[in-house]
Amino acid sequence: MTYYRHLAPALARAGCSVRVIEGSGFGAFDSARPEVIEDVQVQGLEASLVRRWIERFRHLGATPILRRMVAAAWAAWEQATENFTPNVVETTDFGLLSFPALLTPQIPTILQHHGSYGQIQLHDPDVGLTVDAALALALEGAALTVAAAPQTCADANAAFWMRQAGRAPSTLLPAWQGEPELQASVKVENRIAVFGRIQNWKGPRVLCEALSILAGTPPVIWHGRDVAVSGVSTNETLRNEYPHVWGERVQANASVSPTTVANLQASAKLNLVPSTWDVFNFTVIEAMHSGRPVVCSNGAGASELIEDGTTGFVYEGTSSSALASTLDRALRCPEPALTQMGQRARERIRELLNPDKIARQRILEYREAIDAALGRPIFPEWIQKIAKPCGSSIPDLAFLDHQPASALASSLSRRIMNKGRFRL
Repeated sequence: MTYYRHLAPALARAGCSVRVIEGSGFGAFDSARPEVIEDVQVQGLEASLVRRWIERFRHLGATPILRRMVAAAWAAWEQATENFTPNVVETTDFGLLSFPALLTPQIPTILQHHGSYGQIQLHDPDVGLTVDAALALALEGAALTVAAAPQTCADANAAFWMRQAGRAPSTLLPAWQGEPELQASVKVENRIAVFGRIQNWKGPRVLCEALSILAGTPPVIWHGRDVAVSGVSTNETLRNEYPHVWGERVQANASVSPTTVANLQASAKLNLVPSTWDVFNFTVIEAMHSGRPVVCSNGAGASELIEDGTTGFVYEGTSSSALASTLDRALRCPEPALTQMGQRARERIRELLNPDKIARQRILEYREAIDAALGRPIFPEWIQKIAKPCGSSIPDLAFLDHQPASALASSLSRRIMNKGRFRL
């Protein structure tokens, strides 16, 4: 929501009527009353509505994640269009939220590529969800080919989708505005700050290996939620794999509020973004705005905003030796040079991402999308069979009728045993 928290109010200030539905197959709300925030109508996706739509996608019983995502997309579409007929729809690629809009050809659709489920599964695959992930990636690529105006925030992500689907989204910078300025007298502490989920593609392993190469660094304080992969805690895995680094030189802490993030970034000697992959990563621009230098992997799309050595430091994101070398270079810089670098980065962010300027650019893009929607291609039949509801005449989990009874019994026994161990 960081992207729309800054963009949507700016669009409203520019005279647009904006309705936002927040949610996906991975997040819905039991109580979802609409509220108006800075002239923008915001409503959470209703969980009860998602459950009703799930019943209409029994034909996807063999792909449970895909079923939930597509059903939630239709639920969100129902909410979004209730008593409201938009001139243009903007939808994210995550959770296949674009499909109802793209299957409703009379409304032009901007498909915003922030980081899709299929992409995430490429970097953090879940055991047992290979078919879900592969189908999702295929559907996401197909959506790109029929959207009136696909967009993304970074050139690297545009190149990824060009390879996947033969069409590149246009690259448009996001709107963003920092917290009120912190006092220049903030005391700089001898620590390196990282903000992000503890998961593989956020770069914790590359960081641990880099610190194994480079001795004598300030402590690294990592704030973020631990992510389990196939039921296994990433935090605990790192403690076992790197016992002399993770938990010792890298201290893992819980997520903190945006205001606390801003304060911690402004008082860190360095801010670090070690992601081996990220479509954009708003932590980068938050760090650039903080006034303290950021060391950033080129795997994060927002690294494209940094001029290495002038407004921050950029290194090859999959290389632990490159990170060690870049950290060493940054830590050897005199404090006045680091302060000057942080100030240059802050000015660059203010200039590039001003929300009102970005909103005006976006409105022009919306108008072009309306024109581009005329005569756009439609989805082939195989996609419509997946992404359109089929009613409830199909027995739930009918695909199990085609599985051997012995395999089903073995699977059920294993699940019961696993649940029993978990409860103990």
